[in-house]
Amino acid sequence: MEKPFAASLIISSGSLVAADALRAIGPMDERFFIDYVDTEWCLRAQAKGYSIYVNPQVQMLHSIGDNSLKLLKWRVPVHSAFRRYYRIRNAFFLLKMPHVPTLLAVREIAFNLVHQMVLILFGQNKMGYVSSLWRGLKDGLNGKY
Repeated sequence: MEKPFAASLIISSGSLVAADALRAIGPMDERFFIDYVDTEWCLRAQAKGYSIYVNPQVQMLHSIGDNSLKLLKWRVPVHSAFRRYYRIRNAFFLLKMPHVPTLLAVREIAFNLVHQMVLILFGQNKMGYVSSLWRGLKDGLNGKY
């Protein structure tokens, strides 16, 4: 029987949180809307001294993205342009939060920019991805939730 193990970040889908921990840590930040909600919350919990655990005995069916692109040896998840806007915008919001390691936020910004360029070059909705890139950068840099 596998035992639960500590993790840095988990997705919020399928999570269980003790009520007293939720009161101490606070709710998930709704301003993030879709992406990085769970990332920010996990980092805030850890900053307040809480640990995050994964129970390997629990299984959940979950998929990342609407589809995927095969690019060389990688599979690149494809989200809608609407969703990509939030990934880009919210990565900049992480950068401004004291409990989020700067290197992690910078990595997410860089990864999202590269990911977006892949979608613009190889995806089907090129103009939608260009638009979400522009809006995500503008709102993220201007701190517009």
